[in-house]
Amino acid sequence: MENPDLFGGDMLGVDPNDKNAIPGHQLRWPGAIVPYEIDASLEKYEAKILEAIQHYAEKTCVTFKKRTYERDYIRLFSGKG
Repeated sequence: MENPDLFGGDMLGVDPNDKNAIPGHQLRWPGAIVPYEIDASLEKYEAKILEAIQHYAEKTCVTFKKRTYERDYIRLFSGKG
């Protein structure tokens, strides 16, 4: 049975209102804002990536913003892992 709301290894039975957090403040993104950068190798997938980022932001307390000058950020790139 296929569920369009699940992807890959997602699990059924998880309460969407149950939000876990990392207890150590030093391990959190300041203000729950995550700067990101999308590598040029993913240009043809950028619209889908942005759609996924928006979906994640709507379902969590995390906000994503395109990186400008931040030292700490996530970089999305083509590769394994």
